[in-house]
Amino acid sequence: MAEEISETKNRPRRRISRIAAWCPVVGIVLIIILAVAVRIYFSDERVRQLVIDTADQTLGQPGTLTINRLHLSLLSGVNLEGVEMNDPSAKHSPPLFSIKSVKVE
Repeated sequence: MAEEISETKNRPRRRISRIAAWCPVVGIVLIIILAVAVRIYFSDERVRQLVIDTADQTLGQPGTLTINRLHLSLLSGVNLEGVEMNDPSAKHSPPLFSIKSVKVE
């Protein structure tokens, strides 16, 4: 009888320890799912277009900024290739500046 009482007292402790053991695992899985969802939503092309649209709105003239390629990585940062700033009023003039490659960590 005494063994039954001590076993009954230990059941909630075992349950709590199991829950405590699974909490970090569930947390890591949720973080991974969130990271994948953010990466899918913010694709390279979407971020590139967002940067170009924001620059155009800020400068008040469309077609001012050109970015040929943008690569976004959670570990290594942002890599931009073929960045050019043009003067839209001067159609056939060279760009105001041209950058072959930029890496932001």
